Amino acid sequence: MSKIDKPAVIGVLGLGSMGSGIAADLKRSGFDVVSALEGRSERTRARAEKAGIRVLANLAEVVRAADTFLSVVPSDQAEPLADAVAKALGAAPRTSRCTTSIATRSRRRARPASAPA
Repeated sequence: MSKIDKPAVIGVLGLGSMGSGIAADLKRSGFDVVSALEGRSERTRARAEKAGIRVLANLAEVVRAADTFLSVVPSDQAEPLADAVAKALGAAPRTSRCTTSIATRSRRRARPASAPA
């Protein structure tokens, strides 16, 4: 079995609450984590700083610096981001979809204590 090398630099694209949490975990695990914050809020900048993420000027710099990427964005932003990464790489767009759905609301119906579970 061949050995897989540990990436030296991981680019995390999308530093919302989920992406910044993943980036912070990677950083605590000893990875060099980079991202770009173009057009992002002060809240996102604070998350990046708290996590110790190395902030680069733009997506193109992240693409050049990173050995691998994690894209952690809402579904409607995934393809445009993939296209932007491909353009920065000078490659044709190729995407692989992996989504996680999180319920934002749950409904509970009251049931009498004597009702079967």
